[in-house]
Amino acid sequence: MPPADAGHALLLAAWETALASVDPAGRLPPLLPPPDHRPTQVLAVGKAAAAQLRAFVAAWPAPVTGLLVTPRDSPAGVVPAGIETCLAGHPVPDAGSERAAQLALALARRAGPDDRLVVLLSGGASALLAAPAPGITLADKQHLARRLLAAGLDIHVLNGIRRKLSLVKGGRLARAFVGEELWLFALSDVPGDVLADIGSGPCAPDPVPLADARRALAGAGITPPPAIAARLASAAAEPLPADDPCFRRVRGALIGRPADALAAAAATLAAAGWPVTVLGEATGSALDLARVHAGLATDALARGERRAFVSGGETTHRVATPGGRGGRNTTYLLALGLALPAAAPVVALAADTDGIDGIGGHAGAFLGPQTLARARAAGVDAAAALAEDDSARIFEAAGDLFAPGPSGTNVNDLRILLVDPRGGRATVG
Repeated sequence: MPPADAGHALLLAAWETALASVDPAGRLPPLLPPPDHRPTQVLAVGKAAAAQLRAFVAAWPAPVTGLLVTPRDSPAGVVPAGIETCLAGHPVPDAGSERAAQLALALARRAGPDDRLVVLLSGGASALLAAPAPGITLADKQHLARRLLAAGLDIHVLNGIRRKLSLVKGGRLARAFVGEELWLFALSDVPGDVLADIGSGPCAPDPVPLADARRALAGAGITPPPAIAARLASAAAEPLPADDPCFRRVRGALIGRPADALAAAAATLAAAGWPVTVLGEATGSALDLARVHAGLATDALARGERRAFVSGGETTHRVATPGGRGGRNTTYLLALGLALPAAAPVVALAADTDGIDGIGGHAGAFLGPQTLARARAAGVDAAAALAEDDSARIFEAAGDLFAPGPSGTNVNDLRILLVDPRGGRATVG
């Protein structure tokens, strides 16, 4: 990790403020309805599930039982009595994911007519709950998941495919619930905060027609396993109608959004005296976004303007090289560094707010004026690493990987660039 100078400290302060702004402990309790002291069943699933569950139990006076589903690499911590815990695979589902989905469906189906189910949902639930549709095996879903992830598809497209292959996604968990009311409290990790895309929408209607899912697969050049191809050719994979009665029982709220984290980071930077431009949430190619941001930084330098740029969202990067560790945040930073003038007085942090970038145990990385030079001195060529989809190797060699560990929240990526023509105060490396 780079030296803890002023630029580094400011990047970390903005990161920590952003995460605190979407911490379930502060965001969930004010949104809960008045308690009626009835026993309450809870399903908490996703990368932030454990933190959401603890926040709910602390604020809810009635007895709580149910199920907690978290990634295997995210410790659940202390789990309240009456809650069963299931560890599952992410980003590729595993046997734990299949078991978790079976338990979640059983929880929904055994509800009485007057019962309530509280669903605490966060990103990652797509892989953590894997209930393959009839005829599809877990191995089929794993094979397709790996192909979809490597293809670098937009999250809306990716989830549009996933929902067609599941007995839990696309509102099918809500349909399985036979009780009186289902409360959904979701932490958004998707651009636009679309409920259908948070965890692939187990309690929301699927807006993507079946034909569009087939076209997306074909457009990505992916030939699915025969059982999946058969499912996608079947009317059984059509989305539930948006006016299905099951959705009338769903109520609740978003407890945190990527925009909240961006605003908090921007406020921290402004308080430190930086003029701030919030660029919003981005999708599409990490490489393309890096070039755009490099242009913004270069223009600011040419004007002699000191400025901070803040953005979020979820970019994509196709890892075409076997064994490449090309997570979207390190890929973005490496492309940014290569597009900037050599040793430009720009420092940056790009990381996934859940604490893991998807490839390796890091969330992202720092970029400073000397990052690429340090990697080169360690024998690692930046341009070659980018071409080989192995961007993490550069930041590992430079000592600039950022690995804070699981954060307990998840509102997608946070990217911060500090551009200071005066140098010095912005220097991280």
